[in-house]
Amino acid sequence: MNSKPSDKKVHKKIDNQKDIIKLQSRKNFSLLEQRAPEFFEAHKNNPGYLIHLLKEIEDKETLPLVPTLEPETAFPTDALLGMSEAVYTIASKVSMPQALVGQCALGLVNAITQGLVNVSNPASPRPEPTSLYLLTGAESGEGKTLTEKILSNQINEKANATDLAYMNKLNDYELAKKAYSGQQEAIKKKQDLSQVQREQLLQELKKPETPMNPRYRISDTTLSGVARQLHNGCTRLSIMTDEGGVFWGGFALVNNQRAGVMGAFNSIWSDGSWEFDRGSVDNSYRLIGRRVAISMSVQTKILQEVMMDEAAMEQGFLARHLIAAPDSRIANRKMIKIDWSKEVSVVEFWEKLNRIYDITPRAKSNYPLVLEPKNLMLSEEAEKIYMAFGDKCLGFYQKKRYQPIKPMLGKAEAQLRRIAATLTCFNDPSSEIITDEVMEASVYLMDYYLQEAVRITGECQYSAEAHNTDLVQASELLDWLKTTERYLAYSADMLQHAPHKCRNKTTIEKLMKLLVGYGHAYQMPKDTMVDGKNRKHVWLIIS
Repeated sequence: MNSKPSDKKVHKKIDNQKDIIKLQSRKNFSLLEQRAPEFFEAHKNNPGYLIHLLKEIEDKETLPLVPTLEPETAFPTDALLGMSEAVYTIASKVSMPQALVGQCALGLVNAITQGLVNVSNPASPRPEPTSLYLLTGAESGEGKTLTEKILSNQINEKANATDLAYMNKLNDYELAKKAYSGQQEAIKKKQDLSQVQREQLLQELKKPETPMNPRYRISDTTLSGVARQLHNGCTRLSIMTDEGGVFWGGFALVNNQRAGVMGAFNSIWSDGSWEFDRGSVDNSYRLIGRRVAISMSVQTKILQEVMMDEAAMEQGFLARHLIAAPDSRIANRKMIKIDWSKEVSVVEFWEKLNRIYDITPRAKSNYPLVLEPKNLMLSEEAEKIYMAFGDKCLGFYQKKRYQPIKPMLGKAEAQLRRIAATLTCFNDPSSEIITDEVMEASVYLMDYYLQEAVRITGECQYSAEAHNTDLVQASELLDWLKTTERYLAYSADMLQHAPHKCRNKTTIEKLMKLLVGYGHAYQMPKDTMVDGKNRKHVWLIIS
């Protein structure tokens, strides 16, 4: 006959069960034991059940009921590698945000490197363009124009010289084209030639090649303006302007043509092709092997409107942008006089920029206006870092915090490769691979852009949610529950003792549903024992 176990043995068994629960759910073990002691005691001999419940609690993501404005995301200037010292110097000397200077530097470098390198995609057999679309929120007078003048000082002189040389080539080309047309007409008019002879002579004529237009930047933001430049010999262009509001809020993206404009920019970002159709033969064409980057700023208010543009986000146009909105530094600025040619870091930036500008973009043989950039491969270690970042982004899809920027998450891996390729080409134009150091730096930058996108969308939602009476009331009820230490709340008690405006069954259910949805409460199983009785509606406060 089995004897009844002693109390001591039973106590030891219970301790072992608690140890199992604590080991499996260390994070929330104490929370459940302290805030729901009756429930814990009733189920402590069933560790599997408690572990499952604690895992559900642990998976909850807590979000603020009444939103608060997040502080400015710190820009990872060190991650810019070879251009970081110049960014530090300009930002400190002129008293402007490092993020703003960093955006300008990265945009200027990418304007040139986008025509020199493609980047491999481990999941695709085809290399991809490296163009970046950079969008910065900055008030008028913040200093973006001054920054770009400083950064591009020497390269502008070179660009002017190459533009003049191009004009000479263009004049020669126009003369050669006229001569070519004249020779064609002369052959066609010869009466003593057979059709075969005429065709042979026409084929033997050498058609003059359109010279490549070296222009690398424009301020025109209209679709037709960009298309015209690409059609007329430009192979790489960057739209650089601090009047981005004209683009986002003006003619370029008006309702009756916005889908077409965004589609065109999406296409050239993705594969370097550009389709332009204006109804006539002369104004309809498809261009391949071109590159277009964007580096523009808009006022903060416009940026917030842009971030809430569902069409731009869902169509993928906004998702292709790397966005920053640093706090204003205008109030800290003072008048300065400075000779930038004596600032070592700035001079080094100029020299590196000049070096890559001097490299002629590689084009396909027989097609001088179709770019064929060299392909940068990821080193084995860089690929591991890249894969880990991709896995992290996939995890973000499940978090409420990132729901407003899901399309951006979908482009984050491609953006990471493009940033890494830009940094690589700037620091070592001869390199064939992207190293782990560069990829790690690029991850810091990409993390910044994702956090900034989340923060800015949060600011957009702030105004609406800050005045949501249900959320405010739910916050007040949560404060009351915590203040009175009602961590295991139930309907009957709240109907009698909660703040007066909450003493209604429908109101309590609505507010507790919000607390559960925002991760501050967990609805316990039906008939959970509280205060000596099984209760139908019980919630554990977990925040």
